[in-house]
Amino acid sequence: MEKTQYLYGFLLLFVSLFACRQDSRARFCLEEAERLMESRPDSSLSLLESVRSPEKLPSEDYATWCLLLTQARDKNYLEHTSDSVIDVAVRYFEQQNEPHRMAQALYCKGRVWQDQGKQEEAAELFVKALDAGKDCSDYHLLFLISSWLGTLYGYQNMAEPAFNSYQKACQYAIQSGDSSCLSYAYAYMGRAYSLSEEWEQSLDHYEKALAVATRINDTQAMDLAMNEYLAVCVNVDRYDKIADYADVLLKTKQEGEDKTGNLERFYLTIGNLYRHLERYDEALLYLSKSLQSENLYTLAGASQSLYFLYGELKQYEKAVPHINKYLVYTDSIQKIENHKAVMEIEAKYNHEKLQKENLQLKLKKRYWVDGSIIGLVVVAILILEIVKRFRRKVILISKLKIQVKDLQQELKKNLNKQDENRSEITLLSVRLETSQKESEKLQKEIERLEEFGEEYKKEIKNLSVQLTEHAARANQMAEIRSQLIQENKKLEKKSLDFEQTIHLLQENIFKLSMDKAPVSSHAVSFALLDKIKKELSPLQEDEWNELFLITDLLHERIMERLSAAFPQLKPEDLKLCCLTKLMFTNEEIASILDIQVDTLAKRKRRLSLKFGKEKWDKGGFNAYIEAF
Repeated sequence: MEKTQYLYGFLLLFVSLFACRQDSRARFCLEEAERLMESRPDSSLSLLESVRSPEKLPSEDYATWCLLLTQARDKNYLEHTSDSVIDVAVRYFEQQNEPHRMAQALYCKGRVWQDQGKQEEAAELFVKALDAGKDCSDYHLLFLISSWLGTLYGYQNMAEPAFNSYQKACQYAIQSGDSSCLSYAYAYMGRAYSLSEEWEQSLDHYEKALAVATRINDTQAMDLAMNEYLAVCVNVDRYDKIADYADVLLKTKQEGEDKTGNLERFYLTIGNLYRHLERYDEALLYLSKSLQSENLYTLAGASQSLYFLYGELKQYEKAVPHINKYLVYTDSIQKIENHKAVMEIEAKYNHEKLQKENLQLKLKKRYWVDGSIIGLVVVAILILEIVKRFRRKVILISKLKIQVKDLQQELKKNLNKQDENRSEITLLSVRLETSQKESEKLQKEIERLEEFGEEYKKEIKNLSVQLTEHAARANQMAEIRSQLIQENKKLEKKSLDFEQTIHLLQENIFKLSMDKAPVSSHAVSFALLDKIKKELSPLQEDEWNELFLITDLLHERIMERLSAAFPQLKPEDLKLCCLTKLMFTNEEIASILDIQVDTLAKRKRRLSLKFGKEKWDKGGFNAYIEAF
């Protein structure tokens, strides 16, 4: 009996020691992960994920683990899909008297809700986090909270609250003594001033941000400040400031270590800038350098820009190879995206298949009648959906063919006009040559009569008048011929654009026609819209054409009606209207159009003038497009 008691006591002691050892190891991992959070967030995340069964830790350690894991995922730019983990930390630290931990937990939950699209709720959490941490000395945390709060206000075009939040972030950055934070803070102040259209103040703060980022060689901070700085300069037509500063930044990037791995993308940005400034030699240099990139999106953008550049220089033979490369790159990008989509569908299919098999094993002997009925209903629904899809596919192809036909007619008119101009140019050239010969004859006759002296003075005067009239007519014909030559050059460029658009539309028609399974406009719209929602990146021209058609089908030919009602709308205006009608948010539209949110707001205000001021006052640009 005594031996049995000793054995139980020894086992209890062993288990206690083992548990303490496990707790000590977990606490060490938490402390080390927090220490590495700023300098090496990837190592911090690995340490936290190595903790086994964290839910079995003491309450404080488990809450700390949940907080640090959310923070590490955020630092590693991983999307937050659930708030269940961070809720553990929030609930625990609400009950404790630890303001710093509470501020951290509320901030992390705000970041989670941002990723989940709960912008207003996230802003409320950031406000609470600032209040909880107002007396702590973690200025870096307070800087992060204030800057994200300012960004949320900025997305909603709330200029004054955004300015106040960014100003607080700047104060905290100065108190933290962190130069990287200071660079970001200056850039955020530049953004705040641009929301209020105080352009000089905005540019001044962006230049401060760039100066600090350049001094510490922080390429990520430099990229943020530079991109927004360029956007503001373009918005206020300050190309002189762009060119000077772009040269300095380019030199810094080339001499430093480009940690972001986007030097070729930067070359593309600089090349496009010089192209807009009509500094074609420099544009050609940097656009050619950007072709050394391994990124397909950069290669496609560079090829397209070189095509435009050579087109502006009227060097069409050099332009054609680049548009061909652009089509090859975009085709490769599409194949990659299709492969990714297939892999995702396959993974989803396998998962669903496994779930279905497990369910069948459990319910093998039950509900077979219900299953049969459901199967018949599903088959009936699928048959109806196939019929609908086929009809919609026919409509989509028909619309594409109508567009091709219209473009071909325009192209034919364009070519006929070119032929007419060439005939007129030839005729004018012949007339000019004849006029030149007649002028030469008159000149010789005048010279001959002048040899006889005063007795032929009257005849010389008449011949001189005729010679002057000939010269005037010749000048007029030469001017008309020059105008026709210039007009033909423009028509040739326009014809090239028509041919390219026709080719893209015919390619879409061919792809739709060759599909084995019927594809509806509704299905196409969801496939394309899903792709746009996931990537939030600039679209190719053929994607814009498809998106316009889809929008017309879904919203009663809105794009056609807008174009008819407002002929002055440019292609970029129609793109903005299209995305607004499809209910994309401001930040999503800004990403797709590759502009800043404040630039987007400016464009909407300018576009409102084309719709009429009274329409703008009745509910705003979005309301007008939604009701159109």
